[in-house]
Amino acid sequence: MQFLNTKQALWEQTEVLSTFRGRADEFAAIFFVGGHGPMFDLATDADSQALVREFWEKGKVVAAVCHGPAALCNVTLAGGKHLLDGQAVTGFSTVEVGCVAKARGVRSMV
Repeated sequence: MQFLNTKQALWEQTEVLSTFRGRADEFAAIFFVGGHGPMFDLATDADSQALVREFWEKGKVVAAVCHGPAALCNVTLAGGKHLLDGQAVTGFSTVEVGCVAKARGVRSMV
C-alpha cells in the first residue's frame, strides 16, 4: 500500500505512447513487460510498432519478457523486412500458459 500512496505520479503522469515517437535518442532501450496486455494491445498498435522500428534502426536495445515479445511480432523495418525475420525467438505455448494458470489457481485466458 505504501507504494500506491507514494508513487502515484508513476501512473497519474504517464504519457501517451505516441508522445515517445521520434525520441529514441533520449533513451537507451525500449522494454516490453509480460502479461496478456501486449498480446492483445501492443501486437497490433501502430505507435508501438513505430517505436520498436525507431529504436531498432538507431541501434538501441529492444527487449521483452514473458508475453511482451508479442509487441515485436508485427514490426516492419524501413526496408520492408519484418523485425523477427530469421530471428530465433521464444515464448510460452498455449499449453504452458494454461499450466501456469492452473498452478496458480487462475482460470486460463486461453
